[in-house]
Amino acid sequence: MKLVHYHDVVRIRLRSPMIISCRSGMDMSSKMHKIREYCKKLDNDSTVIWESAHHQILLWFDDKKYESYFRMIGM
Repeated sequence: MKLVHYHDVVRIRLRSPMIISCRSGMDMSSKMHKIREYCKKLDNDSTVIWESAHHQILLWFDDKKYESYFRMIGM
């Protein structure tokens, strides 16, 4: 699975993002690390697009099942 930053995406239409709120910059860094590790483990062509601002991580998924997984693990 590829984790791609929002600024590196060629114009595509995105659905509403999944928003992950963070308590601090350190919490945000920890959660991004977990997201990167998860994406590395999956060997498929799916893409997760991410952006961050104001202690929030925004994720867009091209495959809804991965969004459901992230919600289940409490991200």
